Amino acid sequence: MKIQTATNEAACEGKNEEINEGYASNPDIDLNVQEFEQTLHIVKIKERQYFEKWYGFTTYILFFFTFSIMGWLWEVGLHVVQTGDFVKRGVLYGPWLPIYGSGGVLVLLLLRKIFKSPIITFFLTMVISSLMEYVTSWVLEMRNGVRWWDYSGYFMNINGRICLQGAVVFGIAGCLIVYIIAPGLEMLYKKIRSEIKIVICVILIALIVGDQIYSINCPNMGKGVTAAKRIETQIE
Repeated sequence: MKIQTATNEAACEGKNEEINEGYASNPDIDLNVQEFEQTLHIVKIKERQYFEKWYGFTTYILFFFTFSIMGWLWEVGLHVVQTGDFVKRGVLYGPWLPIYGSGGVLVLLLLRKIFKSPIITFFLTMVISSLMEYVTSWVLEMRNGVRWWDYSGYFMNINGRICLQGAVVFGIAGCLIVYIIAPGLEMLYKKIRSEIKIVICVILIALIVGDQIYSINCPNMGKGVTAAKRIETQIE
């Protein structure tokens, strides 16, 4: 048995030497291994760039307006389905809701490092969106004396300003933005020349700033826009 074992070990060593000599004498194998390692390195870089990527400055501006318009279309469409009436939603008069645009851009900026975990992204998006919605509701009500939304009848609401249902919707929307909408929009924006994108951004910023200035004194209000509930305690 010992003699046969020694013989087998010698045979294995001989085969290993033959394999090593084969690798050494065949440069194509080394080249293939290097190409494979390089491919893995590129894949890792692309994966990191996808989840932790910074978008361009003009891209973030276009994101803001695109998300704002999408939010406006969502709320207008939802109101049409629920009541059958078409109304311009929001404080401003243009077809945009800045809270949606700001929320979407903040998620892309603040949560960039944790995009590899969709679950954490979902819950943190809920938190960010709910905080923004609560603060915006409070500021608008203090300034104008009315509410633009009221969740008093909804499950798990806080002072009628935010609710669990809305937070879940924002969490889902945030994940769609991070993993589907934003990468798709970036590919679309890349087809636009840089000079044209800058002009578009300047025009859009000028329009929304003008809308904001006008709306400070004459906000968009009325049936289907503002809630019927007013501030119960007025500051004298």
